[in-house]
Amino acid sequence: MTDRRAPGTPGRPLRIVVIGNSCVFLTVPAADAVDDDAYPGWLAELLLDRGITATVAVHSQWHATVRETLPRFESWVRDELPDLVVVNLGIVDAQARVLPTWLLRNTMTWLPGQSAVAQSYRKRVVPHLRPRVRGWQRFWAGRVGRRWSRVRPGVFQRSMSRLLQLCARQCNARVLVLDIDHTNERLLHWMPGLQERVDRYNAILEGVVAREPAGRATLLRTSEVVAADPERLLPDGIHRSAEGHRLVAERIADEVVRLVRRQDP
Repeated sequence: MTDRRAPGTPGRPLRIVVIGNSCVFLTVPAADAVDDDAYPGWLAELLLDRGITATVAVHSQWHATVRETLPRFESWVRDELPDLVVVNLGIVDAQARVLPTWLLRNTMTWLPGQSAVAQSYRKRVVPHLRPRVRGWQRFWAGRVGRRWSRVRPGVFQRSMSRLLQLCARQCNARVLVLDIDHTNERLLHWMPGLQERVDRYNAILEGVVAREPAGRATLLRTSEVVAADPERLLPDGIHRSAEGHRLVAERIADEVVRLVRRQDP
């Protein structure tokens, strides 16, 4: 039997899948140049500079939680036959559950419709609805208990563990879990108490990764990258700027190189 090429070499690129919420693809302010790319768009290029050939697939959704990600495992992860899965989840899961997710997606995101009715709704109704939704969210976010999360802590822990186990058992893939970035005052204005929730869910991520067999999963603290200048690198408290994405991509690429070399005989 012919020996297979090592992953990351010509002829057998390292297959990377990035899954998560809008933190995966959205830049703030909006991208307006060819180099204003989110971090998955930088990965293949940065890895090639480091001597590793890679392909990068991205599957994500506005306001995605780990509970919504698990049912999509086959199409988002398994069908890509990945060697490495980058998981960017948690900031939505940790938010106070004072509004249904469908309403957030409908009023807080750019979801264009093609029909005249949809365009009229976007133009005439949503601008008046959005301030009411945000006001409701701000009023109740700091008043509900810690268990009132979009995905409750216990469910988040079990779901993340299940996701990591599926990546290992069905794909034999390593997992790189990104921690949740720290919030800023602008975001806390609309979501009081969110930083305490973020701290709690980051601790859950750390515990989930620590319980995995050695070498299967790694927690990568990309929050340290944007913490150097959060106003510039994380303008709205959730989404990175173009420069923030590039710096995070550099951190991920360095970690991928470390993982590849660690398993290289």
